[in-house]
Amino acid sequence: MQLLTFVLSVLLLLGIANAGWREECNFGGNAQFHVINEAPYLSTLCPSHTGRQICTMLDLGYCIMNSHGHLVATINGHFEKSCQNCRLEGANATVLACSCRMFGKNAPWQDTEIDLEGVVENRDGHLACWDSELHTCPGFV
Repeated sequence: MQLLTFVLSVLLLLGIANAGWREECNFGGNAQFHVINEAPYLSTLCPSHTGRQICTMLDLGYCIMNSHGHLVATINGHFEKSCQNCRLEGANATVLACSCRMFGKNAPWQDTEIDLEGVVENRDGHLACWDSELHTCPGFV
């Protein structure tokens, strides 16, 4: 166990392992979930490699899909087309919780959640997943 802790510490110091956006960006759970033009966005402040804080937002529809009532990480999944009442939960507001259709348009709704720590990353001050576009908050310069 001590060897594993040592290896992870070395990787973090070398910049090979990533501490995750929860540690880098989500100061005190300040992440927010918004729906803008029917697209689901996660927004927060993230530091760039220079230390500058950037107000960044990510279209989560590009990162997550609804798979038979379960939120799963996948590219261009557009979970928002079959889910409703989405919100951030958890001590650090990093868990996305929604009610999603189980098997099609007339199927029953099921409560589901996904920890965004395994999906989202800080890419030089911008929230990102897969090869997503990098966005800053409207009006932020």
